[in-house]
Parts: sequence; structure tokens; C-alpha cells
Amino acid sequence: MTWAAGDSESERFAAARGFYVASHEARKRPGKTLAGFQKALARLPVRQLWALAQGVREEIERRYAERLTIDGLVPMGCDGSRIECPRSAELEAHMGKGSSEASAPTAWVTASVHLGSGLLWCWRIGKGTADERLHLRQMLSLLPVNALVVADAASMGYELARAILQHSQSFLLRMSSKVRLYALDKTPIETGIHGGLSGRPEARTVFPVGR
Repeated sequence: MTWAAGDSESERFAAARGFYVASHEARKRPGKTLAGFQKALARLPVRQLWALAQGVREEIERRYAERLTIDGLVPMGCDGSRIECPRSAELEAHMGKGSSEASAPTAWVTASVHLGSGLLWCWRIGKGTADERLHLRQMLSLLPVNALVVADAASMGYELARAILQHSQSFLLRMSSKVRLYALDKTPIETGIHGGLSGRPEARTVFPVGR
């Protein structure tokens, strides 16, 4: 259902169930209600859901590799967002509260999406104080080998860049004026990114990134 089209969970469940029935006519029919499906899903070990998600990703990559690739790279956008959760006792115990004692529990979701199609590829969920860069590093092994990781300035950092390159992937990260880059030949560059990041020459000196 994560990869199915539809405006609601009920609609996506009906579409997924209908596809399964049409594809496996000789097998036992699955349940008919979303509520029953969710109860059955809650009884499954998480590792089985991880294996299922990985199988879906591998099948998508196998079938649509040419459509996912642009100039030899697979552009994968990555970003995180804080989401307010319902005020249930279980979520408050596991997720903690937000910025104040009176706030609802919050979750941090970091997701990777194929930029050409908008296809959700993988994700990580943590507490509202989770580290977005750590989430991205955990997802690198799930991305295609020739992925181009595209992210905003929150994902800057030498360790993350090195981890991306170690997975034989490339990256395109937005810069900010707080980032210092150094040229390998120590030659100053008069005009930097977007006309210069700041008045400091060292902040406008750039070295090749990605591959």
C-alpha cells in the first residue's frame, strides 16, 4: 500500500487487495476490511516487513532501471520532517514530548524519494529529536549503487559525504555560508557558488564533490 496510488488508506487497500485477487485466483482470498488487515499486520515481526520492502525495491529497480536513471545516475532526494502524533499514552511513553511539556509527542520522519517520478523509496522514523543525517546514512545501503543523493544544507558534513562515496554513490548538497570548502591545489577562486557565499575567500573556495 505504500507504493499504491490513492487518496486514502481504504482506497489503497482496496486497490492492493483487488490486484492480489486478480493475480492469484486459485489462492485463498485475503480479508475484506482495512481494520482487519491492520490488526493482522500488527502481529507480524518488523523484520518481515523490512524484507518485503526490500523485495519491492529490488523488483522496481529490476523492472524500471532505465526509467529511474538519468545520465547514468539515479537522483534520490532526501529530507526530514517533524510530525505531531496523537496524544496516546503509548506514544508519549515511546516518542516523548515535543518542545514543551504541554506539547504532543512528535516523530521525525526522514524519507528518500526518486526525484524523477516522486516514488517513495525508503524511510526512517525516530523521535522528534532524531538526527536526520544519521537516518540518511542508515538508508544508503537501501539506495541504488549509482544513486545521486540530493539533500539540503542540513545534510552537510564530511562523515556523511565519505559514507555516500563509500557506497559508490554521488551527492549534490546545498551549501550555506557556514560551510568552508578548500581547493586541492590551494588556488583561491574569485567567484564562488552563486557569486560567493561570504566575504571570506576560504568560504568561496570549492573542491570537486560527488564522484
